[in-house]
Amino acid sequence: MTDSMQVVWIEDADKKADCTKKILEKLPEWFGNEQALYDMAEKYFVCQGCKYVIVKTLSDIVDFEPYARTRKFYKSVGFEPLITLTEMWDEENPCLIMVKQLV
Repeated sequence: MTDSMQVVWIEDADKKADCTKKILEKLPEWFGNEQALYDMAEKYFVCQGCKYVIVKTLSDIVDFEPYARTRKFYKSVGFEPLITLTEMWDEENPCLIMVKQLV
């Protein structure tokens, strides 16, 4: 990532979609340490008396790298796979439910 940013106007829908995709893929890097963001969220959940945190993401049944990174991050902060549901979204987008015990 560079230290500078250029703002441009894009009218072509395909170029705009490609640019948006690239930006969204880089967002965690732009915001810095996603670990720190998660730690703050977890502290909030504990203060609210939550015993578990549940997240949903695309299952590893589908090979899609951005979601592989997401699952890797969740596992790194202590989430464990619970169940994969094809009825949550659809069979082409199986939903992985992951859970983490807080207390």
